[in-house]
Amino acid sequence: VNQVRHALFQNNLMQEYETGRLSTEDVYHFFKRMTAKPFSLNEFLQAASSIFIPNTALWPLVHKIKEQNIRLVLLSNISE
Repeated sequence: VNQVRHALFQNNLMQEYETGRLSTEDVYHFFKRMTAKPFSLNEFLQAASSIFIPNTALWPLVHKIKEQNIRLVLLSNISE
């Protein structure tokens, strides 16, 4: 975990990725070089996206807004 955190923030990997200077595949290859354990691009993507969980506490509010015919739009800063 510390190696990943260091790679993302100390090496500016996250900044490079978030600003589009690195692709997802570039980041995958970067991490693949860091470890001896083999993993596929799909496994990498699954691990990277498994940090997201639904915020179920907001669901009643969303339903209430929807019942009022208010248009809901979801924006995300997910890189791709």
